[in-house]
Amino acid sequence: MQKVRPRRALKIASAGFILALAAIPGCSTVDSGLKGVPGTGKPFPNLASVPEKPTHYSTPAERKSQEDKLVIDRAAATPLGSSPASGAAVPQAAASAATTPIPLAQLDERDIDSGGWLNTKLPDKLDGTLAGLVFFDNGSTELKPKARDVLRAVAALQHERGGVLRLIGNASSATNAGNPADAAEINRRISLRRAEAAAAELRRLGLEEDQIQVSSRGAEAPAYDEASPGGEAGNRRVEIYLEL
Repeated sequence: MQKVRPRRALKIASAGFILALAAIPGCSTVDSGLKGVPGTGKPFPNLASVPEKPTHYSTPAERKSQEDKLVIDRAAATPLGSSPASGAAVPQAAASAATTPIPLAQLDERDIDSGGWLNTKLPDKLDGTLAGLVFFDNGSTELKPKARDVLRAVAALQHERGGVLRLIGNASSATNAGNPADAAEINRRISLRRAEAAAAELRRLGLEEDQIQVSSRGAEAPAYDEASPGGEAGNRRVEIYLEL
């Protein structure tokens, strides 16, 4: 009869003891020294399984919007040890800003991001005065809540003073067009649609057709340098002038 080696016999005895414990109620598991460790009571994951597809994820437009906000916030931050006045203004004025009627010193990135700016420093002579600005998201012609507030105030100004509101749509230069001619046409159309969206809101507020004039300039009259997303956002606008 063949003798069993002592070490092998010990292994067989241990396995038999474990099986015996498993057969006893309440002793289906063997204490491995992990008692009390969170997660030990859960089954092991199946490494061959495929995780479920995410049910919620952001759209490209949402990611672009968040990216623009982060860039603006980062650029507007004041370094430690410096005064608030030392921070650079964002966005930066374009090279042609000296000839634009937009008072850039009165605007900041919060006006652009919220969708509108109202001129609260109107001169005594209102003829040809810039009454307000409406800003749009990238590729959008949809009015933001702040834009509707600005248009409501501008409509009230026209009801009080009379005259005609002249709307000029603008666009940033960034497009997906393959050549300059196509890019210019795309920007002209979207800037016109932005002006028409503002005009439609003014008509809803009670203005007549002959009290509104609509035109567009595409990307031909930038007010801001488009080296940053904040500059592009500042150029996606409708300018509103009161003509008496």
